[in-house]
Order: sequence, then C-alpha cells, then structure tokens
Amino acid sequence: MKNKISIKMALFFSAIIVVCFAVMYTVNSYVAPRYYHWQMENKISAMMADISEKPKALRTEKWLQEQKEQQQVVIVRVPIVEEDNDAFNERVSFELTRNRVALNRFWITEDTLEKLKGNPEIIQKEYNQDKQKASFLVQLKVLDNQLYVVGVSTVHFSETSAVMNRFNGVTLLLTLLVIISLVFIAARKMVQPLIELKEVTGKIAEFDFVKMTHITTDEIGDLSQNINRMSTNLQLYQQQLVAHNTQLKQLIADLTHELKTPIALIGAYSAGIKDGLDDGTYLTVIQEQNNRLNDIVNRMLKLSQLEQREIKREAVSINKLWSETVNESTPALNLTQHQLQTIGLEKETVIFAEAEVLRLLFDNIVSNSLKYASSKIITATWSQTTTDVTLVLSNQTTLSEDFPINKLWDAFYTHEPSRNEALSGTGLGLAIVAAISEAHGYRTKIAIVDGHFSFILHLPIKA
Repeated sequence: MKNKISIKMALFFSAIIVVCFAVMYTVNSYVAPRYYHWQMENKISAMMADISEKPKALRTEKWLQEQKEQQQVVIVRVPIVEEDNDAFNERVSFELTRNRVALNRFWITEDTLEKLKGNPEIIQKEYNQDKQKASFLVQLKVLDNQLYVVGVSTVHFSETSAVMNRFNGVTLLLTLLVIISLVFIAARKMVQPLIELKEVTGKIAEFDFVKMTHITTDEIGDLSQNINRMSTNLQLYQQQLVAHNTQLKQLIADLTHELKTPIALIGAYSAGIKDGLDDGTYLTVIQEQNNRLNDIVNRMLKLSQLEQREIKREAVSINKLWSETVNESTPALNLTQHQLQTIGLEKETVIFAEAEVLRLLFDNIVSNSLKYASSKIITATWSQTTTDVTLVLSNQTTLSEDFPINKLWDAFYTHEPSRNEALSGTGLGLAIVAAISEAHGYRTKIAIVDGHFSFILHLPIKA
C-alpha cells in the first residue's frame, strides 16, 4: 500500500509541476512577447496622441522634455526643409543621438516622408538592431511642417524567454527531485494509519470487532473514529442478533413443549373413546385441551399483531379503564380469594394511548400479579408527574430477591422447570406486556424488594 500511495502522490504532484512549467513556457515563448510589444505600442501611441492634440504654441521643448521623462519614451522633432533625403536622415539621426539613442539601422525613405507630408495619419515602423539584440519601435507624424518621432527601444524578448525557459527547466528538475523525496517521506507517515485501517477493517469483516488504537487529528482520524463506532455498533448488533436467534430457538422449543402436552392428551383420550374405555370424562378432557390449544394460538396471534400493527392513539381515561379492568378481574380475584386495592386515582387522569391495547396490558399485569402473590392483598398505587402516570402493582411473594426476574418477560417462561400449568398458565402474558411497552414507548420494570413482588409501569401522558 505504501509504495502505491507514494508513487501516486509523487506522480500527481510532479504532473502539477510539469503542467505549470508547460504553461509558463507557453506564456514566456508566445504570450509574453506579444503582450510586451502591445504595451510598447500603446505607450508611444498614447504619447503621439497627446502631441497631436496639443496646440502648436504649447508644444514647447520644455513640455516635450517633461513628457519624455514622465512617459519614458524618445521624442524627436525635426523641421522639414528643402533638402535631399540623406541630409534629412542625418538630422533625424543627430537628434536621436542627442537623446542618447544610437541606432545602426534607422532610415526614413523618401516614399515614407512623402506619405507623411500628404497624409495626417501616423506611420508606425520597427527598426531591428541586430547587434544590440533590440529593436526601435517608432511612430512618425508630420505636424505644422515638422516631423515628430516618438519611439521606444524594445528588447528581443524571444532570447530573454529562452533564457528564462532554460532556467525554469533546471528549476523544474530540482523541484521534481525535492517533491518526490518529500512525498515519499510524507507518504510514509500518512500510510501508517491507513495500514492499521486496512488491518482493522479486515478483522471486522471476519467478525473480530477490534478498534483503531492510533487516531490522528486529521480526516484519517475522523475516519478511524467512524470505524470504531461502526465496530462497536456492529458488535452490539451481532450480540442482539445472536440473542434474538437464541430467544427464537427457545420460543420454538417452548411452543413445541406447550403444544405437545394437549395434543398428546387429545390423541390418548380419543384412542380411549375408540377402544371403549370412556368413563364419561374423556370428551370433557379433550374439550379442555382443545381450549388450551386455542388459547395458546390466540395469544401467539395477539403477540404477533402487537409487534406489527399500526399505533392509533386517542385520549383515554385511566380511571375508567382501570375500573373496568378491576371489574373484569373480580371473578378471578374471588376465585383465589384475593383483594385488589387501588390508591391514588382520586382525580381524573387522561393520557393519549390505545384503549384496547392498554386494557390488554392492565389485564396481563393483574393476572401475573395473582400468580406470584403469597398474600391475599394486592395493592395498585397510582402517581402522576407533569410527563408520566405511574402504576406500581405490589404484593407479598415467596420469590427470593436473587430470582432472575428479567426472564419473566420471555415468552412461555413460567419460572417452574416442570412448567406447572396450574401455577403459571401459558407464559405469554408478560411477553405481551413487553411487546406493548416497546411498541408504545412505555417503561416497565419488575422488582422484588423486601419480600414484595412489584410491577412498575410508566405511561407517558402525551404520545
């Protein structure tokens, strides 16, 4: 990995430098000379325009001298008189020499002079001074029978750019060597956490949920923290999945056990009727076992529906619903000679919930309180805060405080290894309570303290 990243980074930065050099080479060789020439043209054009616009009386030697110094150009003014062309050019050259401009190639032809005399337009020329490695760019114009020469010396930029390009080429090579060296050094440091990332993610893929130990303060460090969170969440999810699968296996085993007994009894008593052994009670036993099967199936269906159905909340009176639950439980309470005392529902209490679901929850809590009660009094204590309504259903019990109370929420768990039906029923009641609480956001708890068994239920007032 280290070599790959180092090579890629070195090639990437080298390519950037090479492209930048190519751009500089193009600019120095083609763009810069044209731009430089254009700038010189603008300078002398602007100066010639100022001279043309200036009235004759104001075009004094003093003014011309000031313009030469300010604009850094050469300005020569030569009167036009009747003389041959050689003499005229000698006078122009003399004036240029007086302005410290020595040219080995400068000549104004007779045709050019005639054009200037007969045309007020400006003529621009460039005189190449080969030995001086420069040129003299001028504009010529005749004003008031005087020839004005405005010029500027220009260097041969092609040679300058060639020198610059050679210098940049050497600089490029040195820069590439430095970049490659620095990239390999930097890549070695950068790759170390990436190598650890590769190893950690490989172990996570094999369900070994390790974490990054070296976390930097850059983006790689942020990635490391995210991978650590992912590892933690995946480990938690796997644990939950394993636990769920274990519960599912236990549920299937418990369901099989619950169904096996009534099915076996129905089969045995049916065979007894067929063999003529019925003493008049066989059909009753078959009907009871059939009812038991029907009860198990109905509760399983109810549990499945609670986990899948859509929640529809409405305003529900706790006072009314609890009163109905107590009335419906009266036959069972009378049968076992228990009393259910309610404390703390003096005021009308309303929450947003599903009435039928809440009724089912109350019914299962009360029925399970009867199973674990060792005294005849069961106390239902209600309290209310600004956000919650709390029910504590408490009674004395023979269960010890080290009893594994969390297992009571599991389906078909009845705390007796023999699964005594008379004591614990189908074992689905508290599983239904747990499903309702999870779906509706209720908080439930079972506690055994000082010989008292308590169901604690917190109901939010608002959904």
